[in-house]
Amino acid sequence: MISLHHFGVDGEQFFLNPELIIKIESKPDTIVHLITGQELYVRENPRDIVELVREWRSSLFDAARLIGDTQKDDE
Repeated sequence: MISLHHFGVDGEQFFLNPELIIKIESKPDTIVHLITGQELYVRENPRDIVELVREWRSSLFDAARLIGDTQKDDE
């Protein structure tokens, strides 16, 4: 999950599964389009969101490598 903030007065934080994102636009507000058809207006800029997604995906690969290494040690 990645942490984002709703656009608006409160700027409430929420967590989003990046697998749901199909595109991100800046018009000029940042709009995250989801596979569900929902559009989320957020405070983060598109480049920051892309970096958050990259970090999230990288953490998945790191975790998979750790699991693989642990299984090899058990053999």
